Amino acid sequence: MPRHDGGSPLTEYLLEMREKKGKNTEWTQVQILPAITTSFRVTKLNENVYYNFRIKAANSVGHGEPKALEKAVKPQKQNGK
Repeated sequence: MPRHDGGSPLTEYLLEMREKKGKNTEWTQVQILPAITTSFRVTKLNENVYYNFRIKAANSVGHGEPKALEKAVKPQKQNGK
């Protein structure tokens, strides 16, 4: 993380995920999102697996330190879907 960003505006977010336990415990990129994004739906997850998510903000200087959810989440089917 740079000590000073020079006032450079936020340009994007990098969303990453990994399985809490199991064979895929490496962080993998889910999506690069525009800086105006306030939500994103991750699809094609296994219902019986807990996942950790983290996000990194970026500007012209580079990516900042990741911020992770405090707890792993388990996907559930939505009603009617």
